[in-house]
Amino acid sequence: MGGEYVPGDRLPREEDLAATFWVSRGVVREIVRALEERGLVVVRHGVGAIVADRARWNVLDPQVLPAILRGPDATARIIQTIEHQRLIEGRLAELAAQRLDGAAAQTLELSLRRLRESVDAPLMSVFRPALAEVHRTLIVAANHPMLAITAIPVSEALAGLDEPPTVPSLARAVAAILNGRPVAARSRIDEHLRGLEARLVGER
Repeated sequence: MGGEYVPGDRLPREEDLAATFWVSRGVVREIVRALEERGLVVVRHGVGAIVADRARWNVLDPQVLPAILRGPDATARIIQTIEHQRLIEGRLAELAAQRLDGAAAQTLELSLRRLRESVDAPLMSVFRPALAEVHRTLIVAANHPMLAITAIPVSEALAGLDEPPTVPSLARAVAAILNGRPVAARSRIDEHLRGLEARLVGER
């Protein structure tokens, strides 16, 4: 994902990787197995580990997608990922505004309050999990598990890149959901994600 190896390339032999990174061959085998489970490599007997075609990669894996979004072609991947999220989370925000019950509303309000409190935290390690939690709570409130399967990992990966200026636009989306305004909720999430794209792409 970092660009050193491209699809079709063969990874170095176990013993070479072990020597390079000062680890045992057993550790190398575990790492290659983890890569294979995520669709990143194909292991062929007598050949070794081959970098898989991108179409095989499990891009929703919580370790794979963040790495892709920080990779050598990050700009194109960020644009594509946000385009996906605008379609999916936008629809989920619309559904949440229609289906929100009292318990879900309280949970959403609480997550937004925690996010606002985290803005003053000195570390992104406090802010970004709070941001991810607002998105997760919003998504779950839509009560659409199939869409949530793709929306949650993508929202978490994007939250890992975001910063405090994102809070006002997300708060407007939450307000539209809490007020039962589906069209406005979808529009506000779209506005929020477009703003994120502008910040991320503008930084590169």
